Amino acid sequence: MKQAPILKVPVYFMLGRYDYEIPNPLAEQYFNLLQAPTNELIWIENSAHLLNVEENDKFNNCLINQILPATNILEFSVFKV
Repeated sequence: MKQAPILKVPVYFMLGRYDYEIPNPLAEQYFNLLQAPTNELIWIENSAHLLNVEENDKFNNCLINQILPATNILEFSVFKV
């Protein structure tokens, strides 16, 4: 939390509600302290740590329909065109 309190890129946390590898309270605490142009905490309710496997459709839907449209990749790209 001390190493990266401010980021200049959009940040999205996708967390499995039953993830015990990354404790939810710790992830929420960091999320609440983090300063970024956009930051969003997205819960995948019926998953643990492998949410992209456990709820593949929800994970993909979130990436394609929520995160990708909200992220202008060129705006934050290191390789500006």
